[in-house]
Amino acid sequence: MTPAHVAFGHEVRRRRVEQGLSIDALGERAGLTANFVCKVENAKMDLCLSSAIKLAKGLGCNVGDLMPAINGGLSAAAREAGQRFTELPKGAVRAAMIHLIRTLASGGRKP
Repeated sequence: MTPAHVAFGHEVRRRRVEQGLSIDALGERAGLTANFVCKVENAKMDLCLSSAIKLAKGLGCNVGDLMPAINGGLSAAAREAGQRFTELPKGAVRAAMIHLIRTLASGGRKP
């Protein structure tokens, strides 16, 4: 399998373990067999999009969250911040947030 399959499987396992779920429990939540989940986690299966979506729903996340390579390696917190930023009203609020982020990123120096 490809590095993307390995990364996907690792992320599924990481989230499953973080939530304290067994392979059986995730399979049940996702409507998939435990054997299927095990194969995905170990990159032994080339799964289809519908199965990836089922796994994501079983883990309570979006399918894109399980694909770090596709997301440019951004953390979940960075993706959430980006999503919340796009929900801000356009105009002065966004401009102020951009200025704040640039100031913080520059260590307090003028960006």
